[in-house]
Amino acid sequence: MGYATAVLIALLVYRLGLYLYRYTLHPLAKFPGPRLAAVSSLYQIYYDIIKDGQLTYHLQDLHKKYGPIVRISHNEIHLSPPSAYHEIYRLNTPLIKHHGFYQLFNLSNSSFGTVSNADHRRKRSVLNQSFSRRTIFELEPLVQSKVDRLVQRLEDEYAGVGREVCVHNAYQAVTIDTVSDFSFGISYGVLNNADFRSRAMEAFDKQQEAFLVFKHFPLLARLAGNMPFWLANLLMPDGAGFLEMEQDCRHQIQHLLSPAADTPPAKAGHPTIFNRLLEAYPDPDEKTIDYLAKEGVTVVSAGTHTTRHALCVGTVYALQKPEVGERLLRELREVMPGVRDVASLKELESLPYLTAFMKESLRLSYGVVGPLPRVVPAEGATIAGAFFPGGTVVIMDSYIVHHNEDLFPSSHEFDPTRWLVPNAKELDKYLVSFSAGSRQCLGMNLAWAELYMVFARVFRRFEMELYEHEGEGIKIVEHWLPTVRGEKVRCTLKVREV
Repeated sequence: MGYATAVLIALLVYRLGLYLYRYTLHPLAKFPGPRLAAVSSLYQIYYDIIKDGQLTYHLQDLHKKYGPIVRISHNEIHLSPPSAYHEIYRLNTPLIKHHGFYQLFNLSNSSFGTVSNADHRRKRSVLNQSFSRRTIFELEPLVQSKVDRLVQRLEDEYAGVGREVCVHNAYQAVTIDTVSDFSFGISYGVLNNADFRSRAMEAFDKQQEAFLVFKHFPLLARLAGNMPFWLANLLMPDGAGFLEMEQDCRHQIQHLLSPAADTPPAKAGHPTIFNRLLEAYPDPDEKTIDYLAKEGVTVVSAGTHTTRHALCVGTVYALQKPEVGERLLRELREVMPGVRDVASLKELESLPYLTAFMKESLRLSYGVVGPLPRVVPAEGATIAGAFFPGGTVVIMDSYIVHHNEDLFPSSHEFDPTRWLVPNAKELDKYLVSFSAGSRQCLGMNLAWAELYMVFARVFRRFEMELYEHEGEGIKIVEHWLPTVRGEKVRCTLKVREV
């Protein structure tokens, strides 16, 4: 027997032994699930990569077959009971983020990428004030000014001239300009760009297409994340994803740190997130360009994608379901009698159908649609009545909660009235588009404000029709974030007469 043959046989025996251990003796062997998933990553690779982002949806079928707790890899458990969501993602949870998974984003020292719960609390406490409801109300004029610019361009360049607008880009523009001004005191100016296009967000979306490859082949993610910017631009001329967005944030932060720079609040006319960060970290070793830039990527990307998608989902369903759009318009006329009237955020929050419409838009846009893996502490944890040993990775996602038929009957139907029935307030707990607990989305209050203002102004000002849109809703796949398949949402519009 040759040396090479002996090595191959040894490797084969090792792999077979490993698979046998995982299937029969591993601490999670007692939990049901597909056999291949229990022993090999090939099962997830097939649904993630070969089937293009279908694993999250396939998990629903697995739960129907195996029950509420399913083993989906040798060390991963997926759960379906909605109550379990708030056991995993709660305040003061002993479970921590899965380092290997969140390392894929190359944002390890930001509040988003920080694994330690204690370190996260320290970093998050600095940012919380900037995103409190009080701060959002104080900065309402800033948000309103961005919405003003959006509706003015829609009227001047698109309404009544037969020119369709990509509302995906338009909503992206208003959200990214709001969050960049909110963060740095300087807007990215995407609302002024031709067709509302943003190179940084287009680059972000392109990189998101590769996320599932990075998930299963993390070395590629590390190579991409640590690539010099000039090389990334050379290899990916259409956009270098997070690196491009990080480069934009670096430029903004370098300006803020420059001794010659105007004082950010004085220049912007309002306190900025990064001015507060700079004040909170007087030690130069803590306020490094690298840390601040990665925090900037976290804020800008999270503050754009989720809100953009929720706006698109709500728009499509309001136009495909006339009874929804008509009822929404009737209610908006109560606080905005004229097509050019503007209602305050407080007035809009008092409108029950608009609020229900927004909740349903968030429910079917999901926020992060993919997995949120957490690691069980060394002493183990009991979740959904089952004990999991230390080191187990437990996973849930918004999709499995938002399509629980006991909570949301006919869950794939867009029905705002489900939020208006008696005891509907109890459903709020299970609207987890922004997740829950201490790791809940930082910009949630800003997102709600943008949804109120954009939906109200756009639907009150314009009559809209979908342009060459096929199928109900928006077709998405799961690349952790919802990733659109097919044409982006486009509309024709004209200014309402009354």
